[in-house]
Amino acid sequence: MKKSKLFGTLLAVGAAGILLAACGSNSAQSSSSSKSSEATSSMTKTINTARFTGSFQGDNKMKVAGHVSIKGDKLTLTDFSTSAGPDLHVYLAKGTDPKSGVDLAPISLTKKTQTFSLKGTNVKKYSDVLIFCNKAHALFGHATYNADANMATTTDTAASLTGSFKGQNGKQVSGDVTVNGNEIDLSNFKTVAGPDLHIYLSKDGSVDNGAINLGKISLTDANQKIKLPAGTNIKDFKQVLIHCDEAHVTFGAADVK
Repeated sequence: MKKSKLFGTLLAVGAAGILLAACGSNSAQSSSSSKSSEATSSMTKTINTARFTGSFQGDNKMKVAGHVSIKGDKLTLTDFSTSAGPDLHVYLAKGTDPKSGVDLAPISLTKKTQTFSLKGTNVKKYSDVLIFCNKAHALFGHATYNADANMATTTDTAASLTGSFKGQNGKQVSGDVTVNGNEIDLSNFKTVAGPDLHIYLSKDGSVDNGAINLGKISLTDANQKIKLPAGTNIKDFKQVLIHCDEAHVTFGAADVK
């Protein structure tokens, strides 16, 4: 009888142990599943809130300048300017063909800051923001956008380029320039006066063909700092230009290397 009771007790203890082990396994699996779900949710959140930026350049002899930022379901233009034209619209497109993309809305010719809704639009399907004249079927300008520098490594922040200005087209411009991953520094800078002088990063000495208009410069400050758009790869550029947008004349240029 004692042996029978002892055997029964051992069986009960063994069964309880198996049940506890099973519960522990299920708990671990549940915890692991929960962590996996949290990680997936976190990844999704990161993807959905990715920010893209770019800078405009003119096309077809039109002048378009400024920056574009895409975050969440909003596209924002800042420091924006464009040549006048009828029925100008902003597009997201694959390259510079509006037929490959989506017409977001008409734009204002005068507002420097403008915001457009991107609800229901997958921005990762496209690569460029276009300013397009629907009436004339002409591309005025475009901006290729990349992931923000905080999320991508397109900017080589360790590298820097330097050079010295020389006057162009009979104009007097002098001083030194340093280009790094975040900004352009002008030192001992001087220029003859002119209306609407802008500073450009240029690939080939022109303000077209992928040049970036960084904005207006001061005619009087000897030392100036100009911020570069996020994602700018400075190694793509060979010159810094001082250009009069109103007269379409380059006042000065600095070869940088």
